[in-house]
Amino acid sequence: MITRTDIITAVTAALEPQDGVLAMWEAGSAAFGRLDTYSDIDLLVVVEDDRVQAAFDYFEAALIGVAAIEDVYVLPQPSWHGHEQKFYRLNGMPEWLMIDLAVMKISSENKFLTAELHGEPQVLFDKQSIIQPPAFDWAAHEQRIGARLADLQGFIRLLSHLPQKELDRGRPLDAMSFYQGLLLRPLVELLRMKYDPARYTFGMRYLEFDLPAHEVERLQPLVFVGDEQDLPKKILLVHRWIETLLADLSQTYT
Repeated sequence: MITRTDIITAVTAALEPQDGVLAMWEAGSAAFGRLDTYSDIDLLVVVEDDRVQAAFDYFEAALIGVAAIEDVYVLPQPSWHGHEQKFYRLNGMPEWLMIDLAVMKISSENKFLTAELHGEPQVLFDKQSIIQPPAFDWAAHEQRIGARLADLQGFIRLLSHLPQKELDRGRPLDAMSFYQGLLLRPLVELLRMKYDPARYTFGMRYLEFDLPAHEVERLQPLVFVGDEQDLPKKILLVHRWIETLLADLSQTYT
C-alpha cells in the first residue's frame, strides 16, 4: 500500500533538483506533532517568481509516478493568502489522504512560517535558508486583540438579541443562523483570546488542542442544539459566558 511517506519522498526527490525551486516543507498536523491516521499531506514550496507553474508541473509528474491523479481542486485566484494552491486525490488512496500544495513566490512576504500560528515547519529541503520562522510581535498582536475586543463589545451589545428575536418570530432557521454567527463565533473568538491569543482568529478548528479540556467540555453541548425548544436555553448560556469573558478580557487588553 502506498503511504504518505512514499508520496512525500517522491515529490521531494522530483522538486529538490530543479532550478528555481528553493525550499519545501511539510506543515499542518506534522508541524504541530499531531499526525494521525486521518492526516492529509500539507506541503509548502517556495520558488523563484517565474517558476510557480513549473513547480506544479514537476509536482504532478511526481505524483503520477506514485499513482494516477484522480481529482484536483484549484483554489481560485486571487486567493485569500496570495499564493497558488491545489488539492489532489490519488487513485486508490483513502479520501482523507489528500495532498494540499501551496506554491509561494520568493517575493511573497507571508510564507506561513510564524511558529506561533503555523507550528514548526518540517523541512524537506532549503537551498537558501528561507525556512526561518520570524519573531512574533506580541505587542502589535495584543493591540489588534484590544481593537477587536472593543469591536466585539459593541457588536454583542447591539446584535446579540437577534437569535431570540427570530425565535419569537417563529423563524427557527434564521434564529439558528444568527445563533451560530452572532453568539457562538464571538464566544469561540473570546475563548481563544483568553487561552490561545496568538491564534484568536482560527475559529472552531483545533479547539480540543487549543483550549483547556474543561472549556471544551462546556462548549460542546452549546454547539450541538437539539431543536428549537433547546435553542433558547443555549442562547441564554452563551450570553452569560460571553459577558463573563468580555469582563475578564477587558482587564487584560484595555
